Amino acid sequence: MVDELSDSSDILKNQVTDLQSRTHKFRLSHAFESERRQRA
Repeated sequence: MVDELSDSSDILKNQVTDLQSRTHKFRLSHAFESERRQRA
């Protein structure tokens, strides 16, 4: 059980790292950020 959890944790970490490496180039525009703040 612990090994299975450890494996799935490693898989999730790898997926997150992969997503971050693919999306780090994308940034929200300032207009979108200020619009989102006004709604909050």
